[in-house]
Amino acid sequence: HLNKSLPYSQFLRVLRNNSQSHQCNLQLETMYNRFQARGYPHNILDEALKRARTAYTLPDSRDVKAANTRSIFPMQYTASVELTSSIRNNWNILALDPTLPEDLRQKPLFCY
Repeated sequence: HLNKSLPYSQFLRVLRNNSQSHQCNLQLETMYNRFQARGYPHNILDEALKRARTAYTLPDSRDVKAANTRSIFPMQYTASVELTSSIRNNWNILALDPTLPEDLRQKPLFCY
């Protein structure tokens, strides 16, 4: 079980952590060769690589912009939720401001 899951998880990690497809392919090839040098059979490595590529699409083909449509509102952490609740509950009033840019009209994500 570990012989199959370890290459798969490592290939998936490389795919997830690379934003450039050329660099990603080089790292996948290097990792494939290292697993092969450690005695992993070709069929297990080929299957793991195919599964990882199927499970995770490269960032070039993902719609990154759709995931980042809400603006991020950084603020100092407080245990009270009154401020964030007030902003969320009244955001529709703020969004009516004609001077507010269009990309800020959606409710923001709060971060601390």
